[in-house]
Amino acid sequence: MSDNLLKKGIYLGLGLASLTKDKLAAVAAEVAKTAKLSEDEGRKLAGELETESQKAQEQLKAQVDSLVEAATKRLPCCQKLTAIEHRLAKLETAINKQAAAATEAAAEETEPVAPAHHKK
Repeated sequence: MSDNLLKKGIYLGLGLASLTKDKLAAVAAEVAKTAKLSEDEGRKLAGELETESQKAQEQLKAQVDSLVEAATKRLPCCQKLTAIEHRLAKLETAINKQAAAATEAAAEETEPVAPAHHKK
């Protein structure tokens, strides 16, 4: 039980998202020395710290990405860009319809006429 409390305290106190692998190993070694853990327990703690650090980094990245995306959508330039993209999509659709109609009309005008039979 106190082992779990110790781990939780370490996780919270370290700010795992900002620690590198080397720093984690150093912290784990120091904690193992202070807590008089065996070498195997120290390695296990270092592995757990690294795993938790990776999780914390991924969570932090996801949160930052989400916040940046939400803030970006509210910027006036992005709102204008979205409006321009919608207008462009409508124009492209209209142009494609006109091009299809023109192609169809041209095909109707140039339909092959059955050749006349020539007498010899």
